[in-house]
Order: sequence, then structure tokens, then C-alpha cells
Amino acid sequence: MSDNQLTEGKVGKLLDWAYEKSINGIPGTDTAYELAENFMAKRDSTDNAINSLVRWQNTKSATSGFLTGLGGLIILPVAIPANIVSVTYVQMRTIEQLPI
Repeated sequence: MSDNQLTEGKVGKLLDWAYEKSINGIPGTDTAYELAENFMAKRDSTDNAINSLVRWQNTKSATSGFLTGLGGLIILPVAIPANIVSVTYVQMRTIEQLPI
């Protein structure tokens, strides 16, 4: 089996990494809880905060996809994994913040 193959174990490691980083934060970024608190403090209702947060996270994910696609075919082997990691992290933070 090639090291370049996507396996269940690799996906699990990516999800574990994204979850841990969303909870504890990455240096220079807020944790999921801090980000949620910031959105709640600036909105007049929980629903408005959630809608604003989801729109902002969608924008970040779309921007990441756009930027990683700018290099074209030459950087595709690096761009696709980078995009997957960044979008997974953004989505994990969004999931972590939403009230259940």
C-alpha cells in the first residue's frame, strides 16, 4: 500500500487533529469557545450569532478553496491536501461552537 493513499486511519488522524486544535486553538487563533463568545457578544440574539458565524465560516472555507486553486495544476499535489486540512479545521471549529 502506498503512503500517498487516503486511508481510514489518515482521515481519523486528520479529524482528531482538527478537533484538538478547535478545542485548544492554534497559536494566533481563538479556540472554538472564544470565537463563539466573540460572536455572541457582538450580536443581539443567539440565532443572529449562529447565522453570522456560519456565514463567516462558509466564507473562510470558500476563500481557502479559491486560494489553493490559484496555482493551477502545478501545485495541485500540495494545494488539495492543504485545502482539505484547512477546510476540515474551519468546519470542526464551526461544529464545536454550535449549541446542541
